[in-house]
Amino acid sequence: MKSYDELNKRKQQLEQFLKSCVLRKDIVTSDAFREFIEIEKNSPELNISGPQKIAELPDIPLGIRDMIYLKYENLMFFVCSDMNIASRLDAYVTNFNLPWEKKTDAHISVGAVFSFKVTCNSEGTYHFDKLWAKSFPTQVNKI
Repeated sequence: MKSYDELNKRKQQLEQFLKSCVLRKDIVTSDAFREFIEIEKNSPELNISGPQKIAELPDIPLGIRDMIYLKYENLMFFVCSDMNIASRLDAYVTNFNLPWEKKTDAHISVGAVFSFKVTCNSEGTYHFDKLWAKSFPTQVNKI
């Protein structure tokens, strides 16, 4: 059986631990933590909601490697590359030109850059309109 002083000390340690948890956004926005602690009921001043979907990107056929958002121009650029090693190797072999072969602009895309115009409606939902895309016979890594 624990003494009153030991229980009091343990209570203070638990309170300090919970205060530390509340200071971390990754913990306090967790649905499981918020539900268990009943934050909305016990501490309404900590009304921090978790991640919310504010936009849906249009279909981009390759994996996104990098992006940049130019807020004041309302432009977003995505650098994409094929993430499948087998299809990248196939494209490299197919796109390879021997010295005596005539070079053409035709190629199997392994990388691409996409440009989008970004608009936001009154509800705070973002919409992306594709402006242009440029494909490359090699991977694109950074903007």
